Amino acid sequence: GINWYLNHYAHVNIAWNNLTTDLSQVEFPVPTKQEKHSTTVGYRYYLNYCTFSYSMSTWTWERWQKEIDWMALHGINMPLQIVGLDVVWQKLLTQDLGYTDDEANAFIAGPCFQAWWGMNNLQGWGGKNPAWWYKRQEALAKKILARERELGMEPVLPGYAGMVPSDIAKKGYSANNQGNWCGFLRPYILDPNTEAFAEISAKYYAPLAEVMGTSAYYSMDPFHEGANTSGIDVIIDGHSHELYVQTPLNKNGQPVLVTQTGTQLVGIGQVVINPATGTIAAYASDGTETVTASTTNGTASIIKAWDGVDADTAACIAGLQADLAKITGRVIGRSDVRLVALEDDDYTWAVRAHETNLGDFVADAYLALAWHGGIMADIGLVNGGGIRANIEPGDVTYGNLIDVQPFNNQLAYVDTLGQNILDALEVGASKLPEPSGGLQHAAGLTYTVRTDIPSSVQMPGGKFGGVAGEYRVRNALVNGEPLDVNRRYKLVSHTFLLVDGGDGLTMFMNDEAVLLDLDNKALIEYIQYDLKGTIGGEYADPDGQGRIVIKGGSDPEPTPLPTPEPTDEPVEEPAAPG
Repeated sequence: GINWYLNHYAHVNIAWNNLTTDLSQVEFPVPTKQEKHSTTVGYRYYLNYCTFSYSMSTWTWERWQKEIDWMALHGINMPLQIVGLDVVWQKLLTQDLGYTDDEANAFIAGPCFQAWWGMNNLQGWGGKNPAWWYKRQEALAKKILARERELGMEPVLPGYAGMVPSDIAKKGYSANNQGNWCGFLRPYILDPNTEAFAEISAKYYAPLAEVMGTSAYYSMDPFHEGANTSGIDVIIDGHSHELYVQTPLNKNGQPVLVTQTGTQLVGIGQVVINPATGTIAAYASDGTETVTASTTNGTASIIKAWDGVDADTAACIAGLQADLAKITGRVIGRSDVRLVALEDDDYTWAVRAHETNLGDFVADAYLALAWHGGIMADIGLVNGGGIRANIEPGDVTYGNLIDVQPFNNQLAYVDTLGQNILDALEVGASKLPEPSGGLQHAAGLTYTVRTDIPSSVQMPGGKFGGVAGEYRVRNALVNGEPLDVNRRYKLVSHTFLLVDGGDGLTMFMNDEAVLLDLDNKALIEYIQYDLKGTIGGEYADPDGQGRIVIKGGSDPEPTPLPTPEPTDEPVEEPAAPG
Protein backbone atom coordinates (compact mmCIF):
# COMPACT_ATOMS: atom_id res chain seq x y z
CA GLY A 1 0.00 0.00 0.00
CA ILE A 2 2.77 2.44 0.87
CA ASN A 3 4.63 1.62 -2.33
CA TRP A 4 1.48 2.14 -4.42
CA TYR A 5 0.99 5.54 -2.82
CA LEU A 6 4.63 6.53 -3.35
CA ASN A 7 4.52 5.42 -7.00
CA HIS A 8 1.14 6.73 -8.02
CA TYR A 9 0.63 9.82 -5.85
CA ALA A 10 4.05 11.06 -4.73
CA HIS A 11 5.74 9.84 -7.97
CA VAL A 12 8.61 8.32 -6.00
CA ASN A 13 10.20 5.07 -7.13
CA ILE A 14 12.12 3.13 -4.46
CA ALA A 15 14.25 1.10 -6.86
CA TRP A 16 16.50 -1.82 -5.91
CA ASN A 17 19.58 0.10 -7.06
CA ASN A 18 18.44 3.28 -5.29
CA LEU A 19 17.15 2.16 -1.91
CA THR A 20 17.66 5.52 -0.20
CA THR A 21 15.48 8.40 -1.40
CA ASP A 22 15.40 11.92 0.02
CA LEU A 23 11.73 12.55 0.77
CA SER A 24 12.24 15.97 2.37
CA GLN A 25 11.41 17.81 -0.86
CA VAL A 26 8.59 15.48 -1.96
CA GLU A 27 4.95 16.54 -1.82
CA PHE A 28 2.59 13.94 -0.34
CA PRO A 29 -0.88 14.62 -1.75
CA VAL A 30 -4.01 13.23 -0.13
CA PRO A 31 -5.38 10.33 -2.22
CA THR A 32 -8.22 11.44 -4.47
CA LYS A 33 -10.16 8.21 -4.06
CA GLN A 34 -10.24 5.04 -2.02
CA GLU A 35 -7.57 2.68 -3.34
CA LYS A 36 -7.91 -1.10 -3.12
CA HIS A 37 -5.53 -3.39 -5.01
CA SER A 38 -4.92 -7.12 -4.75
CA THR A 39 -2.94 -9.85 -6.44
CA THR A 40 -3.82 -13.34 -7.59
CA VAL A 41 -0.25 -14.46 -6.85
CA GLY A 42 -0.17 -15.80 -3.31
CA TYR A 43 3.44 -17.04 -3.27
CA ARG A 44 5.87 -14.22 -4.05
CA TYR A 45 9.32 -15.79 -3.86
CA TYR A 46 12.58 -13.83 -4.04
CA LEU A 47 16.31 -14.61 -4.45
CA ASN A 48 18.30 -17.74 -5.24
CA TYR A 49 21.41 -19.34 -3.80
CA CYS A 50 23.82 -17.60 -6.16
CA THR A 51 22.73 -14.09 -5.15
CA PHE A 52 23.97 -14.64 -1.61
CA SER A 53 27.57 -14.97 -2.79
CA TYR A 54 27.70 -11.85 -4.93
CA SER A 55 27.71 -8.48 -3.16
CA MET A 56 25.38 -9.86 -0.47
CA SER A 57 28.24 -11.77 1.12
CA THR A 58 29.61 -8.48 2.50
CA TRP A 59 26.31 -6.91 3.57
CA THR A 60 25.95 -5.70 7.13
CA TRP A 61 22.70 -5.30 9.06
CA GLU A 62 22.40 -1.70 7.81
CA ARG A 63 22.24 -2.88 4.19
CA TRP A 64 19.98 -5.82 4.99
CA GLN A 65 17.43 -3.49 6.65
CA LYS A 66 17.11 -1.59 3.37
CA GLU A 67 16.73 -4.82 1.40
CA ILE A 68 14.00 -6.13 3.68
CA ASP A 69 12.15 -2.80 3.52
CA TRP A 70 12.36 -2.97 -0.28
CA MET A 71 10.95 -6.53 -0.19
CA ALA A 72 8.03 -5.40 1.96
CA LEU A 73 7.29 -2.42 -0.30
CA HIS A 74 7.16 -4.72 -3.32
CA GLY A 75 5.02 -7.46 -1.78
CA ILE A 76 7.65 -10.18 -1.33
CA ASN A 77 6.37 -12.74 1.17
CA MET A 78 8.69 -15.74 0.60
CA PRO A 79 12.32 -14.56 0.60
CA LEU A 80 15.06 -17.16 0.49
CA GLN A 81 17.27 -16.73 3.56
CA ILE A 82 20.55 -18.66 3.80
CA VAL A 83 22.67 -16.21 5.80
CA GLY A 84 23.97 -18.35 8.65
CA LEU A 85 24.03 -21.63 6.71
CA ASP A 86 27.75 -21.84 7.46
CA VAL A 87 26.95 -21.50 11.19
CA VAL A 88 24.45 -24.37 10.98
CA TRP A 89 27.06 -26.60 9.36
CA GLN A 90 29.79 -25.57 11.80
CA LYS A 91 27.52 -26.63 14.68
CA LEU A 92 26.42 -29.84 12.91
CA LEU A 93 29.96 -30.94 12.12
CA THR A 94 31.57 -30.11 15.47
CA GLN A 95 28.71 -30.95 17.83
CA ASP A 96 27.09 -33.95 16.13
CA LEU A 97 29.46 -35.54 13.61
CA GLY A 98 32.74 -35.51 15.52
CA TYR A 99 34.67 -32.97 13.45
CA THR A 100 37.17 -30.57 15.00
CA ASP A 101 36.93 -26.83 14.33
CA ASP A 102 39.80 -27.08 11.84
CA GLU A 103 38.21 -30.04 10.05
CA ALA A 104 34.86 -28.26 9.82
CA ASN A 105 36.55 -25.15 8.47
CA ALA A 106 38.29 -27.21 5.81
CA PHE A 107 34.83 -28.16 4.50
CA ILE A 108 32.89 -24.86 4.83
CA ALA A 109 33.62 -22.38 2.02
CA GLY A 110 34.56 -18.75 2.45
CA PRO A 111 31.91 -15.98 2.32
CA CYS A 112 32.08 -15.28 -1.42
CA PHE A 113 31.79 -18.96 -2.39
CA GLN A 114 29.17 -20.30 0.00
CA ALA A 115 26.40 -20.36 -2.61
CA TRP A 116 28.34 -22.88 -4.70
CA TRP A 117 29.25 -24.80 -1.58
CA GLY A 118 25.56 -24.93 -0.57
CA MET A 119 24.70 -26.14 -4.09
CA ASN A 120 27.16 -29.06 -3.80
CA ASN A 121 29.71 -27.67 -6.26
CA LEU A 122 32.77 -27.29 -4.05
CA GLN A 123 34.00 -27.51 -0.49
CA GLY A 124 36.39 -25.42 1.60
CA TRP A 125 37.28 -22.93 -1.13
CA GLY A 126 37.83 -19.36 0.08
CA GLY A 127 38.16 -20.37 3.76
CA LYS A 128 39.11 -20.88 6.46
CA ASN A 129 36.64 -18.64 8.29
CA PRO A 130 37.70 -17.10 11.63
CA ALA A 131 35.70 -17.78 14.78
CA TRP A 132 34.38 -14.22 14.91
CA TRP A 133 32.81 -14.71 11.46
CA TYR A 134 30.48 -17.43 12.72
CA LYS A 135 29.39 -15.28 15.68
CA ARG A 136 28.74 -12.34 13.33
CA GLN A 137 26.74 -14.46 10.88
CA GLU A 138 24.58 -16.06 13.56
CA ALA A 139 23.65 -12.66 15.00
CA LEU A 140 23.01 -11.25 11.52
CA ALA A 141 20.84 -14.24 10.50
CA LYS A 142 18.66 -13.85 13.58
CA LYS A 143 18.18 -10.11 12.93
CA ILE A 144 17.27 -10.69 9.29
CA LEU A 145 14.78 -13.44 10.06
CA ALA A 146 13.18 -11.54 12.94
CA ARG A 147 12.58 -8.50 10.72
CA GLU A 148 11.23 -10.57 7.82
CA ARG A 149 8.80 -12.38 10.11
CA GLU A 150 7.83 -9.12 11.79
CA LEU A 151 6.75 -7.84 8.36
CA GLY A 152 4.59 -10.90 7.70
CA MET A 153 7.00 -12.84 5.50
CA GLU A 154 7.54 -16.60 5.63
CA PRO A 155 11.29 -17.01 4.99
CA VAL A 156 12.38 -19.98 2.90
CA LEU A 157 15.15 -21.77 4.81
CA PRO A 158 17.95 -24.00 3.48
CA GLY A 159 16.89 -27.64 3.69
CA TYR A 160 19.01 -30.77 3.70
CA ALA A 161 19.58 -32.69 0.46
CA GLY A 162 22.27 -35.15 1.53
CA MET A 163 25.49 -33.13 1.27
CA VAL A 164 28.40 -34.32 3.44
CA PRO A 165 32.17 -33.70 3.48
CA SER A 166 34.18 -35.84 1.08
CA ASP A 167 35.98 -37.42 4.06
CA ILE A 168 32.74 -38.51 5.76
CA ALA A 169 33.87 -42.17 5.62
CA LYS A 170 36.26 -41.55 8.52
CA LYS A 171 33.19 -40.73 10.63
CA GLY A 172 31.60 -44.06 9.76
CA TYR A 173 29.24 -43.07 6.94
CA SER A 174 29.13 -44.23 3.32
CA ALA A 175 28.33 -41.59 0.69
CA ASN A 176 28.47 -41.17 -3.09
CA ASN A 177 31.38 -39.41 -4.79
CA GLN A 178 29.92 -36.75 -7.14
CA GLY A 179 33.22 -36.15 -8.90
CA ASN A 180 34.58 -32.71 -9.72
CA TRP A 181 33.01 -29.42 -10.80
CA CYS A 182 35.23 -27.07 -12.83
CA GLY A 183 38.27 -28.63 -11.20
CA PHE A 184 36.85 -28.40 -7.65
CA LEU A 185 36.20 -31.54 -5.61
CA ARG A 186 32.50 -31.73 -4.89
CA PRO A 187 31.11 -32.65 -1.47
CA TYR A 188 29.90 -36.23 -1.31
CA ILE A 189 26.15 -36.93 -1.20
CA LEU A 190 24.08 -39.46 0.72
CA ASP A 191 21.52 -41.70 -0.91
CA PRO A 192 18.15 -40.42 0.42
CA ASN A 193 16.97 -44.04 0.85
CA THR A 194 19.64 -44.82 3.45
CA GLU A 195 19.56 -44.71 7.25
CA ALA A 196 22.58 -42.40 7.13
CA PHE A 197 20.54 -39.79 5.26
CA ALA A 198 17.71 -39.97 7.78
CA GLU A 199 20.14 -39.74 10.71
CA ILE A 200 22.21 -36.80 9.46
CA SER A 201 19.12 -35.02 8.15
CA ALA A 202 17.56 -35.12 11.61
CA LYS A 203 20.80 -33.84 13.15
CA TYR A 204 20.98 -31.03 10.57
CA TYR A 205 17.56 -29.60 11.35
CA ALA A 206 18.38 -29.18 15.07
CA PRO A 207 21.11 -26.50 14.65
CA LEU A 208 19.08 -25.03 11.77
CA ALA A 209 16.19 -24.43 14.16
CA GLU A 210 18.61 -23.02 16.75
CA VAL A 211 20.02 -20.46 14.32
CA MET A 212 17.05 -19.76 12.03
CA GLY A 213 13.93 -21.23 13.59
CA THR A 214 11.50 -23.23 11.46
CA SER A 215 9.47 -22.48 8.35
CA ALA A 216 6.69 -23.85 6.19
CA TYR A 217 9.11 -23.76 3.25
CA TYR A 218 12.61 -25.15 2.70
CA SER A 219 14.82 -24.82 -0.35
CA MET A 220 17.44 -27.21 -1.68
CA ASP A 221 19.56 -26.79 -4.80
CA PRO A 222 21.66 -29.96 -5.12
CA PHE A 223 23.06 -31.40 -8.36
CA HIS A 224 23.88 -27.90 -9.59
CA GLU A 225 25.59 -28.54 -12.94
CA GLY A 226 25.81 -32.04 -11.55
CA ALA A 227 27.85 -35.03 -12.58
CA ASN A 228 28.38 -38.68 -11.64
CA THR A 229 24.90 -39.30 -10.27
CA SER A 230 23.11 -42.59 -9.77
CA GLY A 231 19.56 -43.62 -9.01
CA ILE A 232 18.04 -41.20 -11.57
CA ASP A 233 15.99 -42.83 -14.33
CA VAL A 234 14.92 -39.85 -16.45
CA ILE A 235 15.72 -36.14 -16.66
CA ILE A 236 13.05 -33.92 -18.20
CA ASP A 237 14.27 -30.72 -19.82
CA GLY A 238 17.37 -28.74 -19.02
CA HIS A 239 18.74 -25.29 -19.66
CA SER A 240 20.02 -25.47 -23.24
CA HIS A 241 16.63 -24.99 -24.95
CA GLU A 242 17.30 -27.89 -27.33
CA LEU A 243 14.95 -30.62 -28.54
CA TYR A 244 16.24 -34.19 -28.21
CA VAL A 245 16.21 -37.50 -26.41
CA GLN A 246 19.62 -38.80 -25.32
CA THR A 247 20.96 -41.60 -23.12
CA PRO A 248 24.13 -40.45 -21.31
CA LEU A 249 25.69 -42.85 -18.81
CA ASN A 250 25.53 -42.30 -15.07
CA LYS A 251 28.42 -43.00 -12.71
CA ASN A 252 27.61 -46.72 -12.74
CA GLY A 253 27.72 -46.86 -16.53
CA GLN A 254 23.94 -47.17 -16.84
CA PRO A 255 22.06 -45.16 -19.53
CA VAL A 256 19.68 -42.44 -18.32
CA LEU A 257 16.93 -40.94 -20.47
CA VAL A 258 17.47 -37.18 -20.89
CA THR A 259 14.81 -35.38 -22.91
CA GLN A 260 14.32 -31.72 -23.75
CA THR A 261 11.47 -30.17 -25.71
CA GLY A 262 13.05 -26.91 -26.82
CA THR A 263 11.77 -23.47 -25.91
CA GLN A 264 8.79 -21.21 -26.61
CA LEU A 265 6.51 -24.20 -27.32
CA VAL A 266 8.41 -25.41 -30.41
CA GLY A 267 7.76 -28.96 -29.28
CA ILE A 268 5.65 -31.06 -26.94
CA GLY A 269 6.87 -33.71 -24.56
CA GLN A 270 5.58 -36.59 -22.52
CA VAL A 271 7.05 -39.00 -19.98
CA VAL A 272 5.11 -42.16 -19.16
CA ILE A 273 5.97 -44.17 -16.04
CA ASN A 274 4.53 -47.67 -16.02
CA PRO A 275 4.84 -49.25 -12.56
CA ALA A 276 3.46 -52.56 -13.82
CA THR A 277 6.33 -53.11 -16.23
CA GLY A 278 8.89 -50.94 -14.47
CA THR A 279 9.43 -48.90 -17.63
CA ILE A 280 9.70 -45.20 -18.37
CA ALA A 281 9.13 -43.73 -21.82
CA ALA A 282 9.91 -40.12 -22.72
CA TYR A 283 8.66 -38.27 -25.79
CA ALA A 284 9.58 -34.91 -27.28
CA SER A 285 8.14 -33.55 -30.50
CA ASP A 286 8.16 -30.53 -32.79
CA GLY A 287 6.14 -31.90 -35.66
CA THR A 288 8.17 -33.51 -38.45
CA GLU A 289 10.49 -36.44 -37.71
CA THR A 290 10.99 -39.23 -35.18
CA VAL A 291 14.18 -40.25 -33.39
CA THR A 292 14.21 -43.06 -30.85
CA ALA A 293 16.52 -43.83 -27.93
CA SER A 294 16.17 -46.72 -25.48
CA THR A 295 17.35 -47.71 -22.01
CA THR A 296 16.65 -50.70 -19.84
CA ASN A 297 13.87 -48.64 -18.25
CA GLY A 298 12.03 -47.83 -21.46
CA THR A 299 12.05 -46.09 -24.80
CA ALA A 300 12.05 -42.38 -25.56
CA SER A 301 11.14 -40.86 -28.89
CA ILE A 302 11.19 -37.40 -30.39
CA ILE A 303 7.84 -37.52 -32.12
CA LYS A 304 7.51 -34.74 -34.65
CA ALA A 305 3.92 -35.37 -35.70
CA TRP A 306 0.82 -35.58 -33.53
CA ASP A 307 -2.90 -35.14 -33.70
CA GLY A 308 -5.74 -34.61 -31.32
CA VAL A 309 -6.13 -32.42 -28.23
CA ASP A 310 -6.17 -33.76 -24.69
CA ALA A 311 -9.38 -32.44 -23.15
CA ASP A 312 -8.05 -32.24 -19.58
CA THR A 313 -4.92 -30.39 -20.68
CA ALA A 314 -6.97 -28.02 -22.85
CA ALA A 315 -9.28 -27.28 -19.92
CA CYS A 316 -6.32 -26.61 -17.66
CA ILE A 317 -4.81 -24.22 -20.20
CA ALA A 318 -8.15 -22.46 -20.67
CA GLY A 319 -8.38 -21.90 -16.93
CA LEU A 320 -4.87 -20.47 -16.77
CA GLN A 321 -5.62 -18.23 -19.73
CA ALA A 322 -8.76 -16.96 -18.00
CA ASP A 323 -6.76 -16.10 -14.88
CA LEU A 324 -4.13 -14.38 -17.02
CA ALA A 325 -6.80 -12.41 -18.86
CA LYS A 326 -7.90 -10.85 -15.57
CA ILE A 327 -4.44 -9.26 -15.40
CA THR A 328 -3.76 -8.50 -19.06
CA GLY A 329 -7.28 -7.15 -19.60
CA ARG A 330 -6.86 -4.38 -17.02
CA VAL A 331 -7.38 -1.02 -18.73
CA ILE A 332 -4.46 1.39 -18.29
CA GLY A 333 -5.85 4.28 -20.35
CA ARG A 334 -7.00 4.95 -23.88
CA SER A 335 -5.56 6.07 -27.20
CA ASP A 336 -7.18 8.51 -29.60
CA VAL A 337 -4.74 7.49 -32.35
CA ARG A 338 -3.20 4.39 -33.90
CA LEU A 339 0.43 3.92 -32.86
CA VAL A 340 2.26 1.85 -35.43
CA ALA A 341 4.99 -0.76 -35.28
CA LEU A 342 3.91 -2.27 -38.62
CA GLU A 343 3.19 -0.83 -42.03
CA ASP A 344 -0.38 -0.82 -43.40
CA ASP A 345 0.04 -4.41 -44.60
CA ASP A 346 0.26 -5.47 -40.90
CA TYR A 347 3.30 -7.54 -41.80
CA THR A 348 6.27 -5.31 -42.67
CA TRP A 349 8.07 -3.69 -39.74
CA ALA A 350 7.79 0.09 -39.94
CA VAL A 351 9.81 0.66 -36.76
CA ARG A 352 12.85 -1.00 -38.35
CA ALA A 353 12.83 1.23 -41.44
CA HIS A 354 11.87 4.74 -40.29
CA GLU A 355 10.53 6.81 -37.43
CA THR A 356 6.98 6.04 -36.25
CA ASN A 357 4.69 7.55 -33.63
CA LEU A 358 4.98 4.37 -31.55
CA GLY A 359 8.79 4.61 -31.58
CA ASP A 360 8.48 8.21 -30.35
CA PHE A 361 5.98 7.15 -27.67
CA VAL A 362 8.17 4.35 -26.29
CA ALA A 363 11.32 6.52 -26.24
CA ASP A 364 9.38 9.29 -24.48
CA ALA A 365 8.17 6.78 -21.89
CA TYR A 366 11.73 5.65 -21.19
CA LEU A 367 12.85 9.22 -20.63
CA ALA A 368 9.85 9.97 -18.41
CA LEU A 369 10.52 6.94 -16.21
CA ALA A 370 13.98 8.28 -15.41
CA TRP A 371 12.54 11.71 -14.62
CA HIS A 372 9.98 10.15 -12.26
CA GLY A 373 12.90 8.70 -10.30
CA GLY A 374 14.70 12.04 -10.11
CA ILE A 375 17.18 11.17 -12.89
CA MET A 376 17.19 14.13 -15.28
CA ALA A 377 18.30 12.14 -18.29
CA ASP A 378 18.98 13.88 -21.61
CA ILE A 379 18.13 11.16 -24.12
CA GLY A 380 15.98 8.03 -24.38
CA LEU A 381 16.73 5.38 -27.02
CA VAL A 382 14.84 2.25 -28.04
CA ASN A 383 15.75 -0.06 -30.91
CA GLY A 384 13.06 -0.79 -33.47
CA GLY A 385 13.54 -4.52 -32.99
CA GLY A 386 12.29 -4.24 -29.42
CA ILE A 387 8.89 -2.79 -30.44
CA ARG A 388 6.63 -5.68 -31.37
CA ALA A 389 2.97 -4.60 -31.78
CA ASN A 390 0.72 -1.70 -32.73
CA ILE A 391 -1.48 0.13 -30.25
CA GLU A 392 -4.96 0.55 -31.71
CA PRO A 393 -7.38 3.41 -30.91
CA GLY A 394 -9.61 2.79 -27.91
CA ASP A 395 -8.89 1.28 -24.51
CA VAL A 396 -5.24 0.42 -23.88
CA THR A 397 -4.81 -2.61 -21.62
CA TYR A 398 -1.91 -4.01 -19.67
CA GLY A 399 -1.79 -6.83 -22.22
CA ASN A 400 -1.55 -4.36 -25.12
CA LEU A 401 1.53 -2.77 -23.58
CA ILE A 402 3.13 -6.15 -22.88
CA ASP A 403 2.59 -6.94 -26.57
CA VAL A 404 4.49 -3.75 -27.48
CA GLN A 405 7.41 -4.58 -25.16
CA PRO A 406 7.10 -8.34 -24.47
CA PHE A 407 10.61 -9.05 -23.21
CA ASN A 408 10.37 -7.50 -19.72
CA ASN A 409 13.71 -5.79 -20.30
CA GLN A 410 15.13 -3.82 -17.40
CA LEU A 411 15.63 -0.14 -18.10
CA ALA A 412 18.80 1.60 -17.00
CA TYR A 413 20.71 4.81 -17.53
CA VAL A 414 24.37 5.51 -18.19
CA ASP A 415 26.50 8.62 -18.14
CA THR A 416 28.17 8.31 -21.53
CA LEU A 417 30.09 10.27 -24.15
CA GLY A 418 28.32 11.88 -27.07
CA GLN A 419 30.65 9.91 -29.36
CA ASN A 420 29.12 6.65 -28.09
CA ILE A 421 25.63 7.94 -28.81
CA LEU A 422 26.64 9.02 -32.31
CA ASP A 423 28.18 5.60 -32.95
CA ALA A 424 25.00 3.84 -31.75
CA LEU A 425 22.92 5.92 -34.14
CA GLU A 426 25.36 5.16 -36.96
CA VAL A 427 25.17 1.38 -36.41
CA GLY A 428 21.38 1.54 -36.25
CA ALA A 429 21.24 3.45 -39.55
CA SER A 430 23.92 1.38 -41.32
CA LYS A 431 21.50 -0.83 -43.28
CA LEU A 432 18.97 1.83 -44.32
CA PRO A 433 16.94 1.95 -46.49
CA GLU A 434 16.80 -1.79 -45.74
CA PRO A 435 15.08 -2.43 -42.38
CA SER A 436 17.14 -3.10 -39.27
CA GLY A 437 16.12 -3.98 -35.72
CA GLY A 438 18.97 -1.78 -34.51
CA LEU A 439 17.42 1.48 -35.80
CA GLN A 440 17.30 3.81 -32.79
CA HIS A 441 14.10 5.71 -31.99
CA ALA A 442 14.83 8.68 -29.77
CA ALA A 443 13.48 11.10 -27.20
CA GLY A 444 15.36 14.32 -26.50
CA LEU A 445 17.36 13.83 -29.70
CA THR A 446 16.84 14.30 -33.44
CA TYR A 447 19.09 13.25 -36.31
CA THR A 448 19.36 12.94 -40.08
CA VAL A 449 20.52 9.87 -42.03
CA ARG A 450 22.11 10.17 -45.48
CA THR A 451 21.47 6.83 -47.20
CA ASP A 452 23.48 7.92 -50.27
CA ILE A 453 26.67 7.66 -48.17
CA PRO A 454 27.90 4.03 -48.05
CA SER A 455 28.01 2.67 -44.51
CA SER A 456 31.54 2.15 -43.23
CA VAL A 457 30.57 0.68 -39.85
CA GLN A 458 33.03 -2.05 -38.81
CA MET A 459 31.49 -5.04 -36.98
CA PRO A 460 34.22 -7.67 -36.45
CA GLY A 461 32.67 -10.74 -34.86
CA GLY A 462 29.30 -8.97 -34.84
CA LYS A 463 30.52 -6.30 -32.39
CA PHE A 464 31.09 -2.61 -33.00
CA GLY A 465 34.64 -1.89 -34.11
CA GLY A 466 34.42 1.71 -35.28
CA VAL A 467 33.46 3.73 -38.34
CA ALA A 468 36.11 3.66 -41.07
CA GLY A 469 34.82 6.49 -43.25
CA GLU A 470 32.21 9.20 -43.49
CA TYR A 471 29.27 9.06 -41.07
CA ARG A 472 25.78 8.68 -42.50
CA VAL A 473 24.27 10.26 -39.39
CA ARG A 474 24.26 14.06 -39.59
CA ASN A 475 22.87 17.01 -37.68
CA ALA A 476 22.33 15.16 -34.40
CA LEU A 477 20.73 17.57 -31.92
CA VAL A 478 20.17 17.05 -28.20
CA ASN A 479 17.25 19.19 -27.08
CA GLY A 480 17.95 21.49 -30.02
CA GLU A 481 21.70 21.80 -29.40
CA PRO A 482 24.36 20.04 -31.53
CA LEU A 483 25.47 16.70 -30.07
CA ASP A 484 28.93 17.21 -28.54
CA VAL A 485 30.98 14.04 -29.01
CA ASN A 486 33.26 15.03 -26.11
CA ARG A 487 30.49 15.79 -23.62
CA ARG A 488 28.83 13.27 -21.34
CA TYR A 489 25.07 12.76 -21.51
CA LYS A 490 22.64 10.77 -19.38
CA LEU A 491 21.15 8.14 -21.67
CA VAL A 492 18.14 5.92 -20.80
CA SER A 493 17.54 2.63 -22.59
CA HIS A 494 17.20 -1.05 -21.76
CA THR A 495 19.96 -3.35 -20.53
CA PHE A 496 19.84 -5.23 -23.84
CA LEU A 497 21.59 -2.18 -25.30
CA LEU A 498 23.45 -0.62 -22.37
CA VAL A 499 24.68 -3.76 -20.56
CA ASP A 500 24.45 -6.69 -22.98
CA GLY A 501 25.68 -4.89 -26.09
CA GLY A 502 22.62 -6.02 -28.06
CA ASP A 503 22.73 -5.67 -31.87
CA GLY A 504 26.52 -5.46 -31.49
CA LEU A 505 26.35 -2.04 -29.82
CA THR A 506 29.14 -2.60 -27.31
CA MET A 507 30.14 1.06 -27.00
CA PHE A 508 28.20 1.52 -23.72
CA MET A 509 29.49 -1.57 -21.92
CA ASN A 510 32.29 0.32 -20.16
CA ASP A 511 29.80 2.82 -18.69
CA GLU A 512 28.32 2.02 -15.28
CA ALA A 513 24.62 1.23 -15.79
CA VAL A 514 22.18 2.18 -13.02
CA LEU A 515 19.05 0.03 -13.12
CA LEU A 516 15.58 1.55 -13.20
CA ASP A 517 12.32 -0.39 -13.78
CA LEU A 518 10.85 -2.64 -16.48
CA ASP A 519 10.23 -1.38 -20.00
CA ASN A 520 6.50 -2.10 -20.10
CA LYS A 521 6.03 -0.49 -16.68
CA ALA A 522 7.53 2.68 -18.17
CA LEU A 523 4.77 2.65 -20.80
CA ILE A 524 2.10 2.21 -18.12
CA GLU A 525 3.39 5.06 -15.96
CA TYR A 526 3.84 7.36 -18.97
CA ILE A 527 0.19 6.95 -19.96
CA GLN A 528 -1.11 7.29 -16.41
CA TYR A 529 1.05 10.12 -15.10
CA ASP A 530 2.41 12.13 -18.01
CA LEU A 531 -0.42 11.75 -20.55
CA LYS A 532 -3.15 11.76 -17.87
CA GLY A 533 -4.63 8.54 -19.19
CA THR A 534 -4.95 9.44 -22.89
CA ILE A 535 -2.55 9.09 -25.83
CA GLY A 536 -3.62 12.11 -27.84
CA GLY A 537 -2.94 14.29 -30.84
CA GLU A 538 0.76 14.79 -30.20
CA TYR A 539 1.19 11.24 -31.53
CA ALA A 540 -1.35 11.53 -34.39
CA ASP A 541 1.14 11.33 -37.27
CA PRO A 542 2.06 7.67 -37.95
CA ASP A 543 5.46 8.85 -39.22
CA GLY A 544 6.25 10.53 -35.93
CA GLN A 545 7.34 14.02 -34.98
CA GLY A 546 10.30 14.44 -37.33
CA ARG A 547 12.97 13.14 -35.01
CA ILE A 548 14.59 10.91 -37.67
CA VAL A 549 15.00 12.41 -41.14
CA ILE A 550 16.08 9.92 -43.82
CA LYS A 551 17.49 11.47 -47.00
CA GLY A 552 18.83 9.92 -50.19
CA GLY A 553 21.21 12.80 -50.91
CA SER A 554 22.43 16.17 -49.77
CA ASP A 555 20.28 19.27 -49.87
CA PRO A 556 20.54 21.05 -53.23
CA GLU A 557 22.82 24.06 -53.36
CA PRO A 558 20.84 27.31 -53.18
CA THR A 559 20.24 28.99 -56.55
CA PRO A 560 22.71 31.89 -56.88
CA LEU A 561 21.38 35.42 -57.30
CA PRO A 562 21.54 36.71 -60.91
CA THR A 563 24.60 38.80 -61.89
CA PRO A 564 23.62 42.49 -62.33
CA GLU A 565 23.65 43.81 -65.91
CA PRO A 566 26.51 46.31 -66.65
CA THR A 567 25.54 50.03 -66.83
CA ASP A 568 27.07 53.19 -68.42
CA GLU A 569 26.06 55.39 -65.53
CA PRO A 570 29.00 56.62 -63.42
CA VAL A 571 29.49 54.95 -60.10
CA GLU A 572 29.64 57.39 -57.23
CA GLU A 573 32.79 56.96 -55.18
CA PRO A 574 32.30 56.87 -51.42
CA ALA A 575 33.35 60.00 -49.59
CA ALA A 576 36.72 59.92 -47.88
CA PRO A 577 36.57 59.70 -44.11
CA GLY A 578 36.60 63.09 -42.47
